[in-house]
Amino acid sequence: PGITRDTVLLLAKELGMQIEVRRVSLSEFYCADEVFTTGTMGELTPVTMIDGRKIGDLKRGPVTSLLQKTYKKAVETRLDW
Repeated sequence: PGITRDTVLLLAKELGMQIEVRRVSLSEFYCADEVFTTGTMGELTPVTMIDGRKIGDLKRGPVTSLLQKTYKKAVETRLDW
């Protein structure tokens, strides 16, 4: 839980993304196309490896990229928060 996380969830919904908040198993992380974390200092940070295992192609994915751009723009322009 956190402000950045809540903001990213709100923005994802506004972008029409399907959101599901639940616990994720380690094996699901290993098989994921993309993984990112949220936090006050890092905002949205792509995760490219977990336990030495590659996530996706070791680069920021398209969903993470879109959310990063949307988050940055929202923080700079939205006054309704």
